[in-house]
Amino acid sequence: MFKERENQEHSGKIDPNVDVLSVHLTGLIDRVYRDRRKTWVEDRALVLTLTRPGDEFHRQDALLKLTDRRWKVLTEAKELRKV
Repeated sequence: MFKERENQEHSGKIDPNVDVLSVHLTGLIDRVYRDRRKTWVEDRALVLTLTRPGDEFHRQDALLKLTDRRWKVLTEAKELRKV
């Protein structure tokens, strides 16, 4: 019982009427990279799009399906200059 309550507190509740859910994961890749002897800084996030198929009954029991996975640029690449 205590473990179930602990898991519920840490995981946010999802509205049972949600059809599409987008999850943005940041910090998976290094922000700094080199290209043509220049150093660049760019922030990106992996965006997972999940859907929950089914009808209006027992939707909270339906499994989520991964329908899309893509990288989204959060800040455009800027050249990192030496000081």
